[in-house]
Amino acid sequence: MFTDEVHTLVGAGRGEKSNLDVANILKPYLDRGDIKIITSTTNEEYELFMNDSAFKSRFKKIRVEEPDRNTLLQILDGVIKGLEKLYNVKFDYDGIIRTNIFNLLIDLTMDKNRDYKDKINNPRLLLSIVKDMFISASYNNHESILIDDIIFGIDECDRIYVSVKEKYKVELNKIFKSDMKESSVKVLRLYNKDNL
Repeated sequence: MFTDEVHTLVGAGRGEKSNLDVANILKPYLDRGDIKIITSTTNEEYELFMNDSAFKSRFKKIRVEEPDRNTLLQILDGVIKGLEKLYNVKFDYDGIIRTNIFNLLIDLTMDKNRDYKDKINNPRLLLSIVKDMFISASYNNHESILIDDIIFGIDECDRIYVSVKEKYKVELNKIFKSDMKESSVKVLRLYNKDNL
């Protein structure tokens, strides 16, 4: 069984007359091996809410770090195919152009560019921007992702500093070298992150 936000199981369902919560109900099943659970939560929520040490001891904590650039590129490649089918919109960029757009989006969502009060990590933040690109394209009846759709995805992300978003949108415009109003226009320059 997979559960998200494991800390919510501690205290869930507890009534006025009973201390029995979901965590306590699950303990014997976990001990006997009747069920196996994989779950997730953040480090902060784990420390703050997982105050039932007996329940906590039944799980092995595995820290999952943000993926590196190569892994993020692979994740994007896989997700794009699914989003193309879901939204009936193509991401018509290949090879170096595709990689340059992906690298720009990865650089945009790096930790240093995120609002320090927001703890969202990659790939979640990156995928949120990409999904918004497809939503924009679908809503505007575009057959392919255009620069306006990418800019919409960037603008919709409120977890990135505004000044950083503006800087990357300028760089995106340099990549495209045109407003890309027509999907047949694909004059692009190579993305050079040293220019940022």
